[in-house]
Amino acid sequence: MIAAGKLRLTTARPWSGRVLFGTARRLIRTHAFRLAALYFLVFAASTLGVLLFIYWTSANFIERQTEATLDAEITGLAEQYAQRGLSGLV
Repeated sequence: MIAAGKLRLTTARPWSGRVLFGTARRLIRTHAFRLAALYFLVFAASTLGVLLFIYWTSANFIERQTEATLDAEITGLAEQYAQRGLSGLV
């Protein structure tokens, strides 16, 4: 048997925007949520830093390798030209 005073009729549905917004605001105010958000931001920043470092060192390494290869090719072609002339270079 349900007592008449205990029965409440609500106009908001359980999953309406108003109820979800209020629940989200209460969740954001908790220390556990804020600590988890801070941990996520620190993790994301450190991951981004590591990825940027890897990109920078890889790009620098590839650039040095390319320059070394081109310098070696130019030196080799110059030697070919000096020894055999234009017909030997072709």
